[in-house]
Amino acid sequence: MPHKHPSMHTFSREISKRELLRRAHDFRHLGIMCNNCEEEDFYGIRYHCKECTFGYNLCEKCIDKIHEHHTFEIIPNPCLRALNLGILAKRTLDVIARNTNIHDHKWRDPITGWTKIDAENMVKQTQKEQDEYNTQ
Repeated sequence: MPHKHPSMHTFSREISKRELLRRAHDFRHLGIMCNNCEEEDFYGIRYHCKECTFGYNLCEKCIDKIHEHHTFEIIPNPCLRALNLGILAKRTLDVIARNTNIHDHKWRDPITGWTKIDAENMVKQTQKEQDEYNTQ
C-alpha cells in the first residue's frame, strides 16, 4: 500500500561513499600542498601515498590522475579529528552527569574507555587543537 506524504516532506537521494567522504573531509588542509596540481591549503579529502617519499600528498581532484597503482591512505583533517574527539568526550561527561549512581572515579565509558578525568582532559586538549587550527 503506497504511503501519501505531505508535499512538505522531502526525500534525500542515496549518497555515494565518495560523497560521504567528501562531506566528512570538507575542511581546508592548512599548510599542505597537493604534489600533483600544487594547490596549497586545499579543501576536501587529503590522500597520502604510502609508497612514495615522505610527505607526498594528493588532493581529491588528483587522486585518480597519478600513481594509480600506489597505495594511498586518507589523512583526517586535524580540526575534524579534534571536533569528533571533543564530541565523544562531552558525551562521556554527559553520561556520567545523568547517571548519578556513577561515583567510582575508575568507571570507564563503555564506548570510549575513558574515565571522567580522561574525558575532561580530552575536552581541554581538543579545544586547544581547534583553537590552534583556527589561528593558522
